[in-house]
Amino acid sequence: MYGETIMYFPKPYENESFYSTVCRYHIHSNNMMISQTLYELFDKPGKVLHIEFATEVEKVLKKTGVIDHLSTDEVINNHTNFYYYNNFLSEKESIDFLQSMKGGTGLNSITQLGLISGHIKLKSELFYCPLCAKAQIETIGEAWWNRLHQLPGVNICTKHYVCLHKTNLTGRKKLLPLSVHMDQKELDELWYVSKDSMHARIAKEIEWLVINQQTISNWSLHQQYKERLKARGLVSYDGGLFRARKISQKVVDYYGNDFLEKLNSKIKIEDSRNWISTLINKKKVHPLRHILFIVFLAGSLEEFFQTNFIYFPFGQGPWKCLNPVVDHKGVFCINDIELEQNADTRKLIGIFKCTCGFHYVRDEPNLLGELNNDSFRVKSIKQFGREWDEKLIAMVQQKQSLKNISNSLEVSPKKIKKEAIRLGLTVNWSNSNLYVKQGRKTNERDYYGEFLEFYEKKPKTTRKEISEKIPAIYRWLLKNDRKWFENHMPEVKSTGNRNRIDWKKRDTLLLEKVKQVLSNWDNDKELPVRITEASIARRVLNRNYLFGSYRMNYPKTSAFVESMVEKPVTYYKRCIDKIAMYHNSTKFTSLNEVAKFTRLSFNNIYSIRDYIRDKLNV
Repeated sequence: MYGETIMYFPKPYENESFYSTVCRYHIHSNNMMISQTLYELFDKPGKVLHIEFATEVEKVLKKTGVIDHLSTDEVINNHTNFYYYNNFLSEKESIDFLQSMKGGTGLNSITQLGLISGHIKLKSELFYCPLCAKAQIETIGEAWWNRLHQLPGVNICTKHYVCLHKTNLTGRKKLLPLSVHMDQKELDELWYVSKDSMHARIAKEIEWLVINQQTISNWSLHQQYKERLKARGLVSYDGGLFRARKISQKVVDYYGNDFLEKLNSKIKIEDSRNWISTLINKKKVHPLRHILFIVFLAGSLEEFFQTNFIYFPFGQGPWKCLNPVVDHKGVFCINDIELEQNADTRKLIGIFKCTCGFHYVRDEPNLLGELNNDSFRVKSIKQFGREWDEKLIAMVQQKQSLKNISNSLEVSPKKIKKEAIRLGLTVNWSNSNLYVKQGRKTNERDYYGEFLEFYEKKPKTTRKEISEKIPAIYRWLLKNDRKWFENHMPEVKSTGNRNRIDWKKRDTLLLEKVKQVLSNWDNDKELPVRITEASIARRVLNRNYLFGSYRMNYPKTSAFVESMVEKPVTYYKRCIDKIAMYHNSTKFTSLNEVAKFTRLSFNNIYSIRDYIRDKLNV
């Protein structure tokens, strides 16, 4: 009989979905009609029980009297796929998602889960492994729907390595127990898959993620992406420049587009808006694509989630001192390293500075295996230090041969000649044909004075004019003293293409318009209009969007609009409030009449029936 309290609910089996448990309840209760089962559990004969997302779990457990020994958290953690989505949501989105499962009547925003981005859709059929179902019936007496088999990306059973079979589900309110559907013929049509296949590997990774219930913040997730991409040379060291095309090519090389296409994740490398670019720019993508990206980066989800990977381009110190004249030569005693980025290649160079004054430069290694301190070469010596200089002076004064000095100090004869000139030493060898870069003091022409004299005469000149009028001075300063050049040159004038839009001003003006529109919202309307970003945009800008692809440039307006957007239930209640205020003489005898008057669906009205009874006495 409808409305009676039920003191029974089946105990969920291992990895059984909440949907499957409700299906078994329907069989065990001997209900003739599905609507009766739905009413007994949810108080809603028209309840749509989603295969993938459980809702109103807490209500069902309380109503059936099993919540004392079967908690809501246990059902969500072990019998839904909450953790498949959770790691790729912000903290707020994760809380909202969890609450919608515990006590909500549906998903408030399916876009938060990345389910409408790209072309990956929820499975519209129920999937199962015939071998698992056969074993369940033989050992327990009934089979159940495995929650993992319903996930996008899981196409095989990770226990038996056979392709999953699918069952068409006709009607959204259908309850289909697996035991009823099972047919002996299914066991004659098995397709086995290699354990080493990529399909098996991805299914295993998804299983690990859901069962181990790993959690990571959204910030940490993307930070790990950056660190691991740095190690592959696919992002600049400062994390500001992603090589999206190269990343896309590497992912395609790793999986192959044929495999990616089977998972609806094919990558068009030439497309700057493919899902790889969307992911690295922190926009919403389907969890399956995060999983594919993580496996590409780390090899496995376990390695990714359980290792806080930090990229050290030159390994972790200390590093070896290479000064040949000190006692600590070859000892790993350098703790000071300065990192610089090549403006052209965006690759790093490391300047290793020892306390003895010896500084040397190394290029960033191309491969992780080259991080060993003994394996990659020194690019150049930046500074020799006092002890090295004193040793050179002493050997020159002893009139030792150039070859002997070169061997002892471990630099080329050409370098010895240049350093001797730098120290002003009198040497016993010839410096003919030796080019020494001339500095300001040794150059007879005063480039600095000539530039200042020209700039004093034409203070409003531009860099282009300087390069055209005094090209030799311009080139010399640029090449020999870049720092002085930048400090004394006129500022680069804008071409008119960069920063021509004052985004702060635009943000402020748009915010004022939005606030003005919202202050008069629905004052002249007979029926309320739900406050959404699109409805605000239609009134303010006469179009369906406020920001387009420039949302990041409107931080104030974006934050304000997000705080003002109405949830569906809030809007339904506001509709009822308006009826109660302006149509209090109208008498309603049923919820259907209220639905027709407000032009809302009956399901929407039914969801706030208690509120309607209080306001309208229906």
